[in-house]
Amino acid sequence: MMTNEQRFSLDDLHRVYVEVDARDVHAQWNEREDIVVQGNGVDAFLEAGELFISASHDRQFNKERIEIELPRQLLNFAVKAERGDVALDRPQGKLDLRVDSGDVAIADGTGTLSLSSGKGDLKINTFAGNVTANSGSGDKLFSDVNGDVTVRSGRGETKMLRGSGAAEVMGASGDVIINDRDTSRLNVTNASGDVVIRGGRLGGTVIETASGDIDCNVPLTIATYDFTAASGDIALSVQRDLPLRVDAATTRGSIESDLPLVAIQQRGPRNPHGKRVVGSTSDAAERAEITMRTTSGDIRLKWSNDSAPSAHPAKPILNEPIPVPAPAPETPRNDDPVPHDLFDDDRRRVILNALADGSLSVEEASRLLDAMDATSGSLNGGR
Repeated sequence: MMTNEQRFSLDDLHRVYVEVDARDVHAQWNEREDIVVQGNGVDAFLEAGELFISASHDRQFNKERIEIELPRQLLNFAVKAERGDVALDRPQGKLDLRVDSGDVAIADGTGTLSLSSGKGDLKINTFAGNVTANSGSGDKLFSDVNGDVTVRSGRGETKMLRGSGAAEVMGASGDVIINDRDTSRLNVTNASGDVVIRGGRLGGTVIETASGDIDCNVPLTIATYDFTAASGDIALSVQRDLPLRVDAATTRGSIESDLPLVAIQQRGPRNPHGKRVVGSTSDAAERAEITMRTTSGDIRLKWSNDSAPSAHPAKPILNEPIPVPAPAPETPRNDDPVPHDLFDDDRRRVILNALADGSLSVEEASRLLDAMDATSGSLNGGR
């Protein structure tokens, strides 16, 4: 059977609209000057600056794909498909896709993309421009997308690889994985699923998951980071030379940290969690603000592997409201300062910083400092 071919001039044409019931659609943009539509059982006509392409349900042609070739200067392209896969190669301009059931694949595109999918996978490979995707069910893959990405998903994994721009993911069920992406701003809200971030660069971030772990190992910047897991662990790696303040708490779980932190005992409106710790690495006015909260899960804060060596040894977290006394010092060498003095300096600075930003009350800070002074005096022979 010969394939029907129709050609249309680009004169005064500003939009192509495709509507199909049960057919696959493949469109590609190239250097041609007209529009070519190939496929049996396909109707196409021009009206008021728009080209309408349609194909109703017909079992005779259901397995045949509709092929469309378009010039690169076309600015508006839309597809509405009830059933069938949609593939776009080198698209440009404003893209609007509505696919009830079927996979969507887009490669080497430029412009803005708006997608609504009921059931099916989404794959975008190399796109320059903003992307908005609403997906009922199916996996989403965004590779080398340079632009803001917004995803609303009912079920399925969301993965972003490389590229740059802000990202927002709102999902009901499915993991969120971001690898090697330069993300200026990240917001993730997930009902069920893990959130894993690796490599790249991460700006201001808010991550909330009802059931799932949060694992973040990526260079941070001077920004605000808020990690919340109702049921799940939180693991975060930070650079040693990053000025930051940390506030971490868990209701039922443990807290481990390579950073010097101070435990806060008080419960109630200011601290409904069972364990809460605070601390900072710098008194600078500009620093990263990190908050970690989990109801049922552990918290792990560690130095990132690629950081510069720290000037001071890492110190374990204090899991009691009164700091644990430092171990008795070894006999110091002429070129080796007494270790507990360094510990006390860091702990005192952490307490004072926490008092300054309101994390500790005056009474709490005084009690902690008094306990440190008593411990320091006993270790130095009462001087």
